[in-house]
Amino acid sequence: MSTSVGGAMHKEDIRAGIRKSFGTLEKAAAEYGVCCQFVTSVMKGEKRSARVERAIAETLGRPVEEVFPDRYPQEER
Repeated sequence: MSTSVGGAMHKEDIRAGIRKSFGTLEKAAAEYGVCCQFVTSVMKGEKRSARVERAIAETLGRPVEEVFPDRYPQEER
């Protein structure tokens, strides 16, 4: 079950999804072209990177607006 904080996916759910796909955050970070600490900072909301946020969302198979709704609000329909 996914939990959320302020509408965003919980960072541990994001971390688990990345680990399921890559095995480790280090491997994911290498694939994204950044260091592991930067990926962690993006997940926590301490840093912003549209490229890394979109890569994380793609890894999770979810729209970036669903993974990081506070950063990418969905358009009203």
